[in-house]
Amino acid sequence: MVAALLNWFGASLPAVGQPLAQAYLSHVGVDGDDPRVLGTLLAAAMGDARRAGLDYATIGFAARHPLSEVVRRGYRCREYASILYAVHGDKPQVLDGRIPHPEVALL
Repeated sequence: MVAALLNWFGASLPAVGQPLAQAYLSHVGVDGDDPRVLGTLLAAAMGDARRAGLDYATIGFAARHPLSEVVRRGYRCREYASILYAVHGDKPQVLDGRIPHPEVALL
């Protein structure tokens, strides 16, 4: 899982102990994983964040998700990685290979 802290505005990170003025871009889904559509959505979201006085927006994708490259190439961002674990009860299940899409605001 890769989460990216996006910054279009050249803002510096706040001092230690100070709040980070950010929005979470959650439940991002794009039909056909079209990078142009994601670009349009991100531009609108970043504009809304800026008008709300926020310097950053956080978005997350699985590392192998095709739209993660759109974020990496198109935005100044700070990435951080998380590891997702599958926990099973008494009956282990086999994961089917789909790309996970966890909620970034909960990481």
